[in-house]
Amino acid sequence: MNKFTRRSGKLAVLSLAALLFSVSVPAFSFAAPEVNVQSYYSDSVNGSVLYNINYTEGQQYAGQILEKRQDGQYVKWQKELKEIHLDSEGRYRVYSFDPEFPYGAYVYDPSSRTVLHGSVYNLSPDGKWGIVERFEYKRSQYGISKINDYYIKNMETGSINLFTSSSISAVPQWTGEHRLIMRGYNVAHKQNEIVAYDSEQGITTSLTLGSLYAVNADKGLLLFAKNEPLRKLWIYDLSNGETRLAKNDQEVNDLFYSVTNPEVERPELKLPDDFDIAAVPETKIPVQSIYEHTVTIDGHSIPVPYAFYRNGTLWIPLRPLSKALDWKIRSTKSASSFSYLYSVTVGTSGIRLTPDNSFIADDTMFITEKQIQSLGYTDISVMTKK
Repeated sequence: MNKFTRRSGKLAVLSLAALLFSVSVPAFSFAAPEVNVQSYYSDSVNGSVLYNINYTEGQQYAGQILEKRQDGQYVKWQKELKEIHLDSEGRYRVYSFDPEFPYGAYVYDPSSRTVLHGSVYNLSPDGKWGIVERFEYKRSQYGISKINDYYIKNMETGSINLFTSSSISAVPQWTGEHRLIMRGYNVAHKQNEIVAYDSEQGITTSLTLGSLYAVNADKGLLLFAKNEPLRKLWIYDLSNGETRLAKNDQEVNDLFYSVTNPEVERPELKLPDDFDIAAVPETKIPVQSIYEHTVTIDGHSIPVPYAFYRNGTLWIPLRPLSKALDWKIRSTKSASSFSYLYSVTVGTSGIRLTPDNSFIADDTMFITEKQIQSLGYTDISVMTKK
């Protein structure tokens, strides 16, 4: 397990050494631009402070990550890494984008001083299962809708399945070694509901109708409101399936919203008055792309970010294959996930890709093994990349 995967917290949001301020540092030198510190974070592993800064460079407005090292020296990270923030799992998320590798997220690993680029999984307590959320867009009679897709990965075998999709954010949370609690919508009753997904069995069970507000995984309790006008707060006990009205606000706060933050050492509030961003040297933080699977096509081994199963069909990202095998791709319609037509040709063989026979999620198109075979290939296999 690397820093890219971390076990989920059970009740309270993890304490973050994140201190958010907006500080304007005046520039006393004519040549030095004004620098604004938007936020900063303590890197306890390396003893440094990581700043998100903004400044004007000529006629351009620039954003960058500034690091103050333990010895007091300032260095700028490369401009491709725009901002850094801590997420609820205590990971350093970095904002960046690579059009050649538009998959997943960027996470800074302080122990290796490397930015890892790929899928970020929320692990089950035993570390065997991981979930990740991605998005797709679909056109219907009601217009364009955003779909939240949830993928689960067996961290031992590497197999990934798209196990549920929803028009609402399901906010899945682990409440056991292999049980997820999620928000859902019951079509038959036309109401919100709370569901449980068993990752070992691959089975989803409806627990109760209502809107899920909070989870106490340690005690196995859920806070929710039934679908009625008063929206009173109820507590669902996962151990026996019983529900009861919450006693009062104090009980709700004690069970679901009590957060204890230990004291953390605050970084300095501002940069030096004579700080000159132009004089600060730039350091290049390595960016490592994570490939979870290897696709072998007629003897050609091609690493891919990930491949996954959806309703029993294996889906493989198109871009790495076309680049490695020199496929010709032509778009004849709007290149969006809700209205498109692509043609893929290899010699005299070709296929047409539409929303009905392909899949786009997070700006990535996926195709099937049968479609690859239609391009003239016979031996296709997908293996977990160790």
